[in-house]
Amino acid sequence: MKSICLIGYGRRGKSIIGTISKRDDVSIEGIYDINENNQTTFNYNRYNDPEKMIKKIKPDIVIIASPPASHINYLDICNNYNIPAICEKPLASNLKELSIIKTYSSKIYIAYQLLYDKYINKMIELSYDNNIYSIEASQRVLLKPTSWKKNIDISGGGTLLDNCSHFINLAIFNFGLPRKLFSSLTNFENKIEKQSQLILFYDNFNFLINSSWLSAVGKENKITIYTNVHDIHYIEDNRFTELYTIEIDKNNSWSKKIKTNYCLTKGLERNIKNDPLNIISDLKALDLMFNKFLEDLEKKNSNFYKKQLNAAINTNEIIQLIYENPLQLIEL
Repeated sequence: MKSICLIGYGRRGKSIIGTISKRDDVSIEGIYDINENNQTTFNYNRYNDPEKMIKKIKPDIVIIASPPASHINYLDICNNYNIPAICEKPLASNLKELSIIKTYSSKIYIAYQLLYDKYINKMIELSYDNNIYSIEASQRVLLKPTSWKKNIDISGGGTLLDNCSHFINLAIFNFGLPRKLFSSLTNFENKIEKQSQLILFYDNFNFLINSSWLSAVGKENKITIYTNVHDIHYIEDNRFTELYTIEIDKNNSWSKKIKTNYCLTKGLERNIKNDPLNIISDLKALDLMFNKFLEDLEKKNSNFYKKQLNAAINTNEIIQLIYENPLQLIEL
């Protein structure tokens, strides 16, 4: 059983605790949050100093779920005690911090959750043997007026850092670095962008990303991969999840479209008796991510570890380059 310490007990920290507390392969030994009001709402061992907590417990893993501006401080403590860390994205708030983190010898896993989403992985699998000619992705959320994400000193950035980074990381992890990219950040408030648009240029396709905090309908994620065989669609919001392909019926004079569904509305998944693709399960992306991290921790030389870390570092570097000039074409 792995011992775990958590740093950061806000909304994300509570979500993580809600997931890992149900596991029988980990034990939550201590929690630290800079907000003492948050610390009074849980039944785990509470600490007022993150370094003293880590020094005393000597956990197998530290989970960092605090705002981005504080990541460098907690990663530095983990490195000093040679404790592996699972860190929320992004790794750093600027390139100077990132250069320091690159020198650390302790393992760091970055919680880019889309990499472990079973449906998005199925999308990538369905596109592998076909020629991709375009990918489009969008994420819309409606942010609360009091959210700390609107404070540049705490968040380090707006929707580019918070939302677009997931898709940038997904692209780099699966397809490598793009040749160049175009960026446009708009709707600024207190130096924070509420809307961002990116185009990642690869040799044979472009990856278009649109992200906004101005949604009138709440949370919504969409990804479409266009190939020479079929279009692959993924839609997810608070009410339902869909994954389906659309292709032309070549036996019907190319005039009929065939839709193939790979999952049903949330809540109905458990009723599926026949699941030939074996992608329906009760495991959420957060659980699948922890499964991968815990499995990988036991490996001395892991290609996955290096790949996910390099993808996270490249994502962070690209985001900082964009923030230097919000409207630009970057050659990579």
